[in-house]
Amino acid sequence: MKSAFKLGLLSLGVVAFLGLIWASLKVVEMSGNQAAPPAWTHPLAQLKTWDLRRPENCDSSDTLISQIQSSPKDAVWFIDVQPQKDQWIFFCNFSSSTKLYQQWQQGPDLAPVLTNLTKDQDHFYIFNIHASQDEEAKSFLRATSEVSTSQKIAAISPSRIPIRTIRKERPQWFFGADGTSWTKVVVFHSLGLVGFSDLWADFYILGRREQDALNNANSLVEFLNHKNKTLIMESGSKKNLVSPYKGVLIMKD
Repeated sequence: MKSAFKLGLLSLGVVAFLGLIWASLKVVEMSGNQAAPPAWTHPLAQLKTWDLRRPENCDSSDTLISQIQSSPKDAVWFIDVQPQKDQWIFFCNFSSSTKLYQQWQQGPDLAPVLTNLTKDQDHFYIFNIHASQDEEAKSFLRATSEVSTSQKIAAISPSRIPIRTIRKERPQWFFGADGTSWTKVVVFHSLGLVGFSDLWADFYILGRREQDALNNANSLVEFLNHKNKTLIMESGSKKNLVSPYKGVLIMKD
């Protein structure tokens, strides 16, 4: 009887202790929400909507440059890129942004597109980096050295590894989350501790399943809006934008 009583008291103490920790974390989380806004906001974060476009013809660098030049001002070009031997190439792709193409793709040299970017003041560029190694990330940094200071560039990858490396060297770029990073945000939200998740990404591209989950998480939407995170939806066709999304990325898988 005494042993059972002591065990009950111990269990009650553990529950109370864990509850105190949880409450303390919530207090810290709520106080963290009052942080002052950043002194500088990336131009992509200032766009009310993203006019997202993917290359439809990848025969040559000139062909892509022509597509970009003929597009409306402030169009956001989503370009899939991959290392190939001693250069980086781009290729036409309408898959989900989370799908990693690790096999060698056929495509033109990215270098002329980057040279055009240095003179292009009208458009934005998102490079979807199909790589998963730190050395590949360093190769991308070398390949994009001429546009290193540009404020018109965003980068995303199905793998967190290259983005983690590139962010350290290009803090003025805009960065998107991989699928695993988004899942962590959702898990922390389900525990009531979303403020402690690693919200390193500037924008999130969400597939149908992720969109459905977000529809049932109004508090998470409010939190991401409070943190000035940009949400993009993947869709099989162009559609009217609905809150909280700022753009539609077409996929045909």
